[in-house]
Amino acid sequence: MSDNNASSASSNNNAAAGNADSNGVPAGDADMAAPPTADYHSLDFNPADAASAGVPLVFPFANSPYPIPQDLIDLYRAGHPVPLSLLTVVCLVNHSRGGRPDFKLPLDPTSARVLDEWVHTDRFLPFPEWIQASAAYLLLLQHASPSGHKEAAVYAGHLVRVAGAVHAVDGRVKGRCC
Repeated sequence: MSDNNASSASSNNNAAAGNADSNGVPAGDADMAAPPTADYHSLDFNPADAASAGVPLVFPFANSPYPIPQDLIDLYRAGHPVPLSLLTVVCLVNHSRGGRPDFKLPLDPTSARVLDEWVHTDRFLPFPEWIQASAAYLLLLQHASPSGHKEAAVYAGHLVRVAGAVHAVDGRVKGRCC
């Protein structure tokens, strides 16, 4: 009895192997072929797909209910500066509740002036808000830039150096460091 089951199982395996293509993918599973290798994650911005709509939402923090607004991602891709002031949690919440209108591309003179004013307010961000917005900007770089992770890695190194310098100075001022 067990001989009959074994022979039928081996005949099924041989039949499936006989229907495989030259890559070893069984017939009917052609869409299961391995994807081409890429230097970016499949959900990141792909410059080849720039014309296609549908960019996934980018959330600045884990469990954040407020994504980075699409207009800021579009500003970055168009080569405009993205103000860190607009990437703070307060501004993300404000935008999601309709408190800040979207920037429309191409920028008209009024929108360009408003964007410049936001860029100038970055000078007055306290360090906690600056580092928070910088973390959101790091994710924006990672998802919206054609070079993605490479630019983000450089910016992350910059953030680590700045945060380390601020904490070293803060520790010496408050007497916590030798």
